[in-house]
Amino acid sequence: LPTDLPNDVLSQLGARIQHALRAFTPDDHKALRKTVRTYPKTDVYDLESALTSLGTGEAVVTVLSEKG
Repeated sequence: LPTDLPNDVLSQLGARIQHALRAFTPDDHKALRKTVRTYPKTDVYDLESALTSLGTGEAVVTVLSEKG
């Protein structure tokens, strides 16, 4: 979850690896939405759906482009 790291550290990350997140309670859903908002926007896939459907050993990986 984005709350695992201080904001000043989170803002400096160039690569991110996110394993599955499960959302069972309203608070879980809020945390999931907050996590999704910290990733770059894309029309290629629905990150919220992807994070809740990842299997064992799967993860979403993002890295900065050459433009940052």
